[in-house]
Amino acid sequence: MSVLEGDGHGRLWIGTWGGGVNTLTIDHSPLTIRPLAMPDSMVGQTNYIGALAYDRRHDALWIGSNDGVFLYNLKTGRLEDPFEGNREIRGCIGSLIDHEQQLWMGCLSGVIVIDLKSDGGIARGGRRFRVRHLRHKLNHPESPVVDKITCFCESKDGTLWLGSNGYGLYRRGERLEVRGERLEVRGERLEVRGKMEEAFEVLTTDDGLANNSVKGIVEDMQGRLWITTNNGLSIYTPDTHTFTNYGEREGLSGQQFYWNSAVKGSDGAIYVGSTAGLTEIRGENSEADYPVHLTFTQLLVDNQEVTSADEGILDADISQARCIRLHESNKSFAISFSTLTYEGDVQGHYSYRMKGFDDEWTILTPGEHSVRYTSLKPGTYTFEVAYAAKDSDNRHVISIDIVVKPYFWKSWWFVIIVTLAVAALLLWQLRQRMEKLRRQEAEKLMVPIRKAMDEADDPEQLQARIQNILDAHEHLKKSYRRSVEADKQESLQVKTFMERATATMEQHYMDSTFGISEFAEAMGMSRSLLAKRLNAETGQSTGQFIRNYRLTVAKKLLLENIANRNITEIAYKVGFNDPKYFTRCFTHRYGKSPSTYVEEDTSVD
Repeated sequence: MSVLEGDGHGRLWIGTWGGGVNTLTIDHSPLTIRPLAMPDSMVGQTNYIGALAYDRRHDALWIGSNDGVFLYNLKTGRLEDPFEGNREIRGCIGSLIDHEQQLWMGCLSGVIVIDLKSDGGIARGGRRFRVRHLRHKLNHPESPVVDKITCFCESKDGTLWLGSNGYGLYRRGERLEVRGERLEVRGERLEVRGKMEEAFEVLTTDDGLANNSVKGIVEDMQGRLWITTNNGLSIYTPDTHTFTNYGEREGLSGQQFYWNSAVKGSDGAIYVGSTAGLTEIRGENSEADYPVHLTFTQLLVDNQEVTSADEGILDADISQARCIRLHESNKSFAISFSTLTYEGDVQGHYSYRMKGFDDEWTILTPGEHSVRYTSLKPGTYTFEVAYAAKDSDNRHVISIDIVVKPYFWKSWWFVIIVTLAVAALLLWQLRQRMEKLRRQEAEKLMVPIRKAMDEADDPEQLQARIQNILDAHEHLKKSYRRSVEADKQESLQVKTFMERATATMEQHYMDSTFGISEFAEAMGMSRSLLAKRLNAETGQSTGQFIRNYRLTVAKKLLLENIANRNITEIAYKVGFNDPKYFTRCFTHRYGKSPSTYVEEDTSVD
């Protein structure tokens, strides 16, 4: 194993595995390779070299070996111990000096970072450098897992990329850490006080990387990263956050690469070294792209495969069918698809959406070729699948209609029949009741009339008394009708108010910024009047009414959960911007946490 490093003075430094460090003077003829002179006491520590870095700031050579990190001063010819504990760093491999004059060097226990600006003058006695040792997973430093960083690359925009021996590709960035007084407002200008802290994000096979063991990284002329791994070559495009992977079937002579096995030539050519030899890459052959024939390949309903022979579901083979007809009783269905390009299918990515249910596109992870839905509500939907080939702006899209029929008692015709029957029954009952009331009123009216007829001797007096009885009875009926009408109007007003309140929440419950003020404005009422009306009708404050409505919707989503959303997604969907607060509110209202609620409901089913 060899490590090469140029110093800009016509010299090429060669680190070997078992032969120490050698130098090659390029502009001399004939070319000769000379070993770098080492003190006898240091030969053992500098025999197995895994990292070399030329330090222009100090005109020195940083040497990372299997037994420590050393600094060779090219001016004095001395080998230095540059920092305390340098001989305890084992298994050095890969190095890079970034634009901030920090030396990054991988080792068996993570990566060390040396500040080259911190020595204070190495020529005047070799002062110690400041060094950081990042031992654990870079994106989770609190993790007990000890990572091994193997290679580095600094892109043209200053981004540092680090390869891990088993945990993927790291990207170094910065995040703003705010402490103490967080905000200071001066006029219209908003100032945030804090400091920038180092942060890392990781890309793995879940994101499309060929393998999580990264061996080499190099940036090409277009700003893409060429990444050699333990199982193929990956090209990462930062602008689109996508990977394109290559192996032996795409033309590589081998898929297993050596450490730090990627380098870019002065003419832009990429060189990668594998167990099968060295490969030179001068661009991609677009003519080798395979034609895409995106099609649906399989349909499973309740875990049973459905073919065109199954009447009522498909009218043709799934690859030719235009519609899938399901019933509400079907608990689940899964649909598979493929580009039918068995040589290049893995190079692109699929995305899907169910129009009428969720109109946003969802990108599938590499290798996934199917989508599953459970308990889809009755209705008509359109399922769409899109495929984007590697490094192509073209998208291939196919679609199929999905009709879910309801139970017969939920169908429109059944609802109309039941509604008409109930209306007829109520009308008959109303007529019967009115007839009975009329009879009762007539009987009640005849009682005083008969009494007046029995007691009166004068016909004129009798007629006057009967007329008075009839007038009093008519006055009583009018008073009763006015009372009933007033109650009816009040009932209609209450119903209209609650319908408006419910409709307003239905329209805005997903908006986390929709609060009491926004609710009152949407209802066209003052906050105090709205609170008074809601308390009178529901016994709740305005805030409680808004929160309870959202919790009711959340409970329904948890029970149905057609899109397989997790609890955090459901919290955001119903207008909570804090999942922990959502869990507390849900537990307080229903007596159990959302997760427990779902588990118990599932166990009952």
